Amino acid sequence: MVLEVQSLYSKIAEIRQEIVTLNGSIKMEILYGIQMEPQFIRPLMVKVKAKFALMMIMMDMQ
Repeated sequence: MVLEVQSLYSKIAEIRQEIVTLNGSIKMEILYGIQMEPQFIRPLMVKVKAKFALMMIMMDMQ
């Protein structure tokens, strides 16, 4: 039981780290997109939404 809880906590920590990394990369991409050209923003937002959708699916599967 204790072992299961510990592995669950480590899994949560991993997911949190992935989210932080994802948020960082999304912010960088958006900032880069804004600096480059405004027409890049729309595809970026689609990509960001796709990343989050994929992440939600992965969480559901676990």
